Amino acid sequence: MKSEIKGRNLLLTIGCIAILFDLLSTVFSIYTFLEEPSLISYTISQGIFRLLIEIALVIFCYKGHAWAKWILCVILAFSSIILLLQYTSSGNFILLIISIIYLVSGALLLTSPYIKEFMANQNSK
Repeated sequence: MKSEIKGRNLLLTIGCIAILFDLLSTVFSIYTFLEEPSLISYTISQGIFRLLIEIALVIFCYKGHAWAKWILCVILAFSSIILLLQYTSSGNFILLIISIIYLVSGALLLTSPYIKEFMANQNSK
């Protein structure tokens, strides 16, 4: 039972990190494109769409759906790769840190026995 609580807490932490960083990146993108009004509406709609998708995936992961875990891991991996590419061109150290956090979060989501136990228990309910 204790490992199940650890799995729940770990899953919620990873989900909150993904949602928080997605929200922050949307705000940062809006701030970046303030000079070009034509891109602001696109950036806002893209950010809201991605945020809603990630929230839904975290909810489905919490309910024990393995497919949601895999999709969330793929999103975290692609986001990490994109951030690494942006880091190489801009040299912004924050992008590297967020990229590493995404990679670690995705790896924990896939390999943690605590998360596996929690999701299996949630799926059996």
